[in-house]
Amino acid sequence: NMLDSIMYMHGDRMIYRDGVVVREEPAGLFTGVPDRPDHGRGFLWDEGFHQHLVSAWDMDVTKEIVASWFATADPKTGWICREQMLGGESRAGAPPTSWAQSDSAANPPSLHLLIDNLLNRFDSDPELRAREFDGFKIFLAEIYDNFKRHVDWYQNTQSSDVAPNTFRWRGRTPAYCLPSGMDDYPRAPFQTEEEAHLDLQVWVIVSSRAFARVATTLGFRTDAARYDRKVRDFTTALHQHYWDEGRQLFDDFYVDADGAKRLFVASGRTTPVSGPRFERRFPTVYGPRDPPRRAQPVRRRPLLPPRR
Repeated sequence: NMLDSIMYMHGDRMIYRDGVVVREEPAGLFTGVPDRPDHGRGFLWDEGFHQHLVSAWDMDVTKEIVASWFATADPKTGWICREQMLGGESRAGAPPTSWAQSDSAANPPSLHLLIDNLLNRFDSDPELRAREFDGFKIFLAEIYDNFKRHVDWYQNTQSSDVAPNTFRWRGRTPAYCLPSGMDDYPRAPFQTEEEAHLDLQVWVIVSSRAFARVATTLGFRTDAARYDRKVRDFTTALHQHYWDEGRQLFDDFYVDADGAKRLFVASGRTTPVSGPRFERRFPTVYGPRDPPRRAQPVRRRPLLPPRR
């Protein structure tokens, strides 16, 4: 199913920029899609995860798809459209209200996590490294500039006013946070510019780490040192602002109308604190302070009923 979802699309793209809808020149994209009839368009959040699977089958296909996505980056800002609806055919499966994509809207940079994971794979598999790493380095060099601009775009546009080196998803509403990819995940009930979101903080750390590793791989020592420092700074902010010592977890935090810092609990309760904190999520992406706990058995249901 995953391989059958890969497609090439070509056409114009509608962008909501500076309060005006503009149509960009026709362009192409090689990508997987969630499903062809109703979601026959590329999703930035989805594609990084698609390619974890595809790369295990054919690394060359993954490199072509990832390069195609980075080629869509804005040459000045590095922004990449979170839903790629190129041409009327791909827009036909989407509501007209979503056709024009805002150039201020983010989406989780799952392609950055993918690249980090692929480097891990090469590090742990000498045979794969001997066979394909030289070609992979050529691919990294080809996407390097757009990758860097895309990493910087998150840091330049999604920063939070609540504290240095913290981040929040722009464009969230009281009911939804579509840019986060977890559309209806509970967020703080009081919406303000003085709030920060754990998931984005973690994504920015992973993003900076992945780019620092690419810079190191290609011998760009100045960039490698700069983004390594960013990883340390953002990780320090994670522990300083998002950690709740009492509950031993991380969580979103915000400043309420009275100027008090509040902890947000997914049940809807808020707790006043002397400092902010964040709920522990994304343990597979970044596990910065996980207390040891006993592993629990996992029960998996079979996809098909047993034969009688």
